[in-house]
Amino acid sequence: MRTLAGVAVLWLVSSWALATEVYKCTDADGRSVFSDKPCGDAAEKIRLRTSPVDTLATVEFLNVVWESLWQGSGYLQRMSKWDQPIRVKFSGASVDRHRELVLRQLRRVADIAGIQVTEVAGDATGANLEVVFIDARVNVPKDKLCWANMGPPAAAIKAAKITLHESSVKWCSLHEAMHVMGIVGHPHANSALSYFVRSHEPTEIDNFILKGLYSDEMKAGMYSLTAMEMYAKRYLDRFPSVTERAAKEKVVKKFLAEIVKQLESFAWGPGTPPAAVLKSKRATAEGLDWGRVEAQFLLGLVYTSGQIVEADHKTGFGWFARAASSAHVDAQFYMGEAYYQGRGVERDVVEAYKWYSLAARNKFPAAKTKILSLGKELTPQQISQGKARVTAWTSSPRKVLAIPSETAID
Repeated sequence: MRTLAGVAVLWLVSSWALATEVYKCTDADGRSVFSDKPCGDAAEKIRLRTSPVDTLATVEFLNVVWESLWQGSGYLQRMSKWDQPIRVKFSGASVDRHRELVLRQLRRVADIAGIQVTEVAGDATGANLEVVFIDARVNVPKDKLCWANMGPPAAAIKAAKITLHESSVKWCSLHEAMHVMGIVGHPHANSALSYFVRSHEPTEIDNFILKGLYSDEMKAGMYSLTAMEMYAKRYLDRFPSVTERAAKEKVVKKFLAEIVKQLESFAWGPGTPPAAVLKSKRATAEGLDWGRVEAQFLLGLVYTSGQIVEADHKTGFGWFARAASSAHVDAQFYMGEAYYQGRGVERDVVEAYKWYSLAARNKFPAAKTKILSLGKELTPQQISQGKARVTAWTSSPRKVLAIPSETAID
């Protein structure tokens, strides 16, 4: 069974060469750029050597970022963040004893993200974050000492709640503060979000993740694999030296290609999420089922867009079809796009009408507009055929999957 963790070990025992060749070229603006292939007659071949230690450090850094994108129940969650200042109120046992520490940790991570945090009185209205303390005398299971609740997954976080047992305030405050900022995963190490190594301070990678999430280019609702590619680019921007960046870029490309390969294994069924997800023992059958369908859709995006891997519209269409068969609404819309454009499949405007209609039924934002536009091109007979296909599809027995209804992250 192939897992999505231990990537560094996998590479270092593989035959991947640490010494590689790249070509140095000059772009239209006179800047030096590097490519795996010759880029003109004046291209200069450069031999780069990446030490095993540097390779391991890069892979470990990116692996923690990757793990942070995984909801504990077993799926990649889309990017979610605050689009307004946080107004926090405290309630429950011994508020005066604990509020200062929790408020400090909240402001620490919010400052990194560029989000203002203000406190409101416990009996006041207008708070969008509530922190509740459970009396130390109340017995609770050890794995239920603290949790964050942000409601059903959504692009913009509008309200949240943190619950802390008094015995856990010191250890959980920063952990849950990271969660309510929109970071759902539990990396294996090097993060305040780790179950396995608790930290009172945001790590270097925590800072990197928060700044990336709250950057202008990282949009709320963004697909997780697109976000991972963006994080990888931001990681490379940390290295101003063109030769050092070129060496790092080889490792980053290999990392991204490897997670796509392993995501394919998960999407087909035999693979698993990152080992950190399984080790946390929070994965559920419902979460893993949805994780595979979401992975199928993300792979469709990867192959049709040429994002991370070389574009292959036929393969991308196949992944969309698998996800759409389980009523994945985004995949249904992209099936409509594929049939309308003849991308990866023979063009069929009636079939496009069917898939756009199914996506519209599930409230995909752009689907209704597509139906209205396409309706102007179709004959009444074609529209009738499309509606009949929708009825046939919805009437057929199938396993329909949806995002798990869980709302708490511990």
